[in-house]
Amino acid sequence: MEKKIIITGGTGFLGKRLESILNKNMEVTNLSLSTGGDILRYSCFKDIKASHVIHLAAKTKGNDEDDMLKINVYGTLNALEFCKESKADLVFASSAAIRS
Repeated sequence: MEKKIIITGGTGFLGKRLESILNKNMEVTNLSLSTGGDILRYSCFKDIKASHVIHLAAKTKGNDEDDMLKINVYGTLNALEFCKESKADLVFASSAAIRS
């Protein structure tokens, strides 16, 4: 059985490279704003079947901390909810832009 994987933030630096590697042996769904996949809307996960989610989507630049909180926390929460409901595994990549 072919593995089905979701990559959030799949059009970013890591996501593009990872998708090109994984596409050779797996079915990959790319969820990013430029592909119509806004992870702030749980509905973007609707009708997707996947056994794994590689969560790379995050906002790392800008001065709007409320926007960063919304995207990084609530987007991750939606990815976690999808994994819980579909019994999918989650791979979470932390950001290089962590603030202390």
